[in-house]
Amino acid sequence: MKKVIITSFIIVLFLTPIFIFATPETAQAQGCANSWYLSAWSSTGCGTWAQQPVLMIDCSNYVYSTPQPYINQLQQLKAMGWTGPLDLMISQLQSVIPEFSATVNINFSANPSSIARTQSSSLSWSSWSSWSGDPVYTCSASGAWSGNKSISGSQTVSPISTSTYSLSCSNYCRSASKSTTVTVTAPPAVPLSVSGRRGTIIKTVNEMFTIYWGTANVVSGTVSGPGLPSRDVLAGASPIYGSSTLSQPTPGTYVYTINGLGPNGETKTDSVTVMVNAPLSPPACTIDASPKLLVMPQNTSTLTWSCDRVVSGCTISDNNASTTDIGAVASSGSGNTPAIDATTTFTLQCPTAPDVSVIVKFFNLYLKEIIPQ
Repeated sequence: MKKVIITSFIIVLFLTPIFIFATPETAQAQGCANSWYLSAWSSTGCGTWAQQPVLMIDCSNYVYSTPQPYINQLQQLKAMGWTGPLDLMISQLQSVIPEFSATVNINFSANPSSIARTQSSSLSWSSWSSWSGDPVYTCSASGAWSGNKSISGSQTVSPISTSTYSLSCSNYCRSASKSTTVTVTAPPAVPLSVSGRRGTIIKTVNEMFTIYWGTANVVSGTVSGPGLPSRDVLAGASPIYGSSTLSQPTPGTYVYTINGLGPNGETKTDSVTVMVNAPLSPPACTIDASPKLLVMPQNTSTLTWSCDRVVSGCTISDNNASTTDIGAVASSGSGNTPAIDATTTFTLQCPTAPDVSVIVKFFNLYLKEIIPQ
């Protein structure tokens, strides 16, 4: 508490005005400025006047939150024509006004304010009072740091999680506080994938597929799934990858999962699903020819063929050494044979499908005598 002691004067009002003034001395300030005491007395002693003083000053103390109300009274009295050391009194009181309004100011910041777990941030601060007569003399830390601090300075911090730092500084009478936060971010684990793709993968029994996985900035983790031995995930800040090629002997749904523990205690999880289907039945194909009986020499026949599903890689060949094979064809279609010079078997071959054939019979001139006329 601010105590302002002013050795002042006594103003006594009689029916016939008589003014008695004591020689004022310099105002003295003691304590904090939240409130202050004013005391004044007459050189003639306390309580010797017969009438109530105009300014209500006696040997008691008067408490004010600021000197201004008393200054206003003295200025009003001066305006009424009163004489005496009023100007000196006003000046004395005005000299302590700055001390009553002195505030503490703080600048406090973190640079950068967002970091990765392994990075650092610099805390910088400064503090000052709005009145030089009551300077800041102490600062203390709380929150994510502690201890007494200088009134200005800097400090490097490396938090492992998002942290708030607080600083409180004081002058003799007042204090102020300010906080700043350093946010710690961590990248997630690299997603798990199968054969470079995401989502559900369709495979058939005994068909090979490859599991790929990876992590980044994890402390520990595992990858597991049917047919894949459980193993630890290599930890580290940089991305780390692995893979395993598998097949499944029976139809079913197979889930492969990666789990990782992040640097801030967070759990990262990712997974993929492989649907393994039963093998399909082989395609069913047919081939026919028109005509296919007694084709005349140097004539052709029209072949027609089809499969119950689209099959790639089909061919048509024949057993006649003197003709050229038809070769690659679609799994369904039609076309003419080469010129016939002998009975010929035409065979349709498609991957995973049984071979199918048709025989085109050649007309033999030596048999004409047994053909009815």
